[in-house]
Amino acid sequence: MSKYHVGVQMKVKEGNEKAYLEWLADDAPVLAKVFGRVGIHSKTVLTSGAHIIAHYGSDSPSAVGEAFQTPEAVAMLTGRLGALLDPGFAPIFYNEELRWTQSVSGPLQRAAIALNLKPGQETNYLDWVRNRAKSQFNDLWARFEIGTKEVLVSGSNVISFYEIKDPSRILPSFGEPEAIAAMQSDLGGMLDISADKPPAFFTEQFHWHD
Repeated sequence: MSKYHVGVQMKVKEGNEKAYLEWLADDAPVLAKVFGRVGIHSKTVLTSGAHIIAHYGSDSPSAVGEAFQTPEAVAMLTGRLGALLDPGFAPIFYNEELRWTQSVSGPLQRAAIALNLKPGQETNYLDWVRNRAKSQFNDLWARFEIGTKEVLVSGSNVISFYEIKDPSRILPSFGEPEAIAAMQSDLGGMLDISADKPPAFFTEQFHWHD
């Protein structure tokens, strides 16, 4: 079982969404060999339009960085993959700050939400994630049959990653009493979201595990 979880957000050039998924399927065997060498045990790719989140599970926090430096990865980034990526969007690397799990029967699907913090709220948000999030949301996550809930953070950028029986239940869960109470207290003042700036919802396109 993976000890560490890392997220990487990238973007492909507009119109290259399908070509990226084709590349991913074609190069999966090469990626699997690279992951085996550096100790990566799982990779999930989720998309929202041209934006991509790659979620990794590994033996060490440095494994993903090591994978990107292998000759195979360098060849990909200077070849077919590199031609698909948007050069104006610098990859964002996220570290896991919270992981919550429970046993859920049946197959699980993966999904993610990407959002941003208000300026200056980074330290407050990390304190909330590490010390209060589980106590506020434990009952809600259990009730909605979430198998895994992770929060990954990079500065003011946040990813909420889910393994869940039914991804269509994720957004409605924010209308539950626990979520409303959190938003009306400390959490709502930290998140940079509004009716005209909703969080981006990412759906699973590819999943690999050893």
